[in-house]
Amino acid sequence: MKVLLTDFDETITRHHEISKKTREFLTEIKKKRIVDLIVISTEKSRESFLKTKEEYQIDFHDYVICSNGAVVMDRHEEVLFFVDIPKKHLLVNSLKRIGSGPIKEQKISMVKNKIVSLNYTMRNEEIAKVFMQLINEKSLGVLATQNSIYVDVNNKKADKWRTYQTLMTSILDIPSYFTISMGDNDNDLPILAGADISYSFYHGTNLARENAIKVVSCVEKALQEILLGEKTGRVNKFI
Repeated sequence: MKVLLTDFDETITRHHEISKKTREFLTEIKKKRIVDLIVISTEKSRESFLKTKEEYQIDFHDYVICSNGAVVMDRHEEVLFFVDIPKKHLLVNSLKRIGSGPIKEQKISMVKNKIVSLNYTMRNEEIAKVFMQLINEKSLGVLATQNSIYVDVNNKKADKWRTYQTLMTSILDIPSYFTISMGDNDNDLPILAGADISYSFYHGTNLARENAIKVVSCVEKALQEILLGEKTGRVNKFI
């Protein structure tokens, strides 16, 4: 069982677009069954991803992990698994004390009337970094991550790799699998470090590049290598 586990923003997309070549490679990978499953793993909330799915006409994935590991959906948008935020009232009150001045926008993602993620748009990257640090210092059972001016807050027990393992072993009952991952940001570190083969990119963060097995120029290069690797047998070398 081979799986392509990939980040979405600035990995599958670049500058808010999915290139024609990226679509062609993903379609070929799917059509030729180079991998058995394609799993998208994104910081986007479930609600945000559903809008994005329609906007970008995404049809190449089998499953999607949203909110940095807090929610799993199948391609038919059914929620298979979620991890809610503990002590949500304590968390919300603490965030109010931090102050809302630097916050441009706050969104709450919910599944079955439970909060699974809080998503903040800050006024600039420096404020976002400080806001993230303040949340993490409070030890409220949550983890805040930053991506540019955005700060996402999830249950500390949820991360992209741990939830991916839950999907494979507990939900799909597949105990053995080979994973190829792609990502560009710090919230992708779990999937970059955990996969059998992992790709990051020249535009990726320092930590993303350090944790990836391969660093290439762009997603098209990574997908091309996956296709060529299958033809030459190189993709199988770690199995």
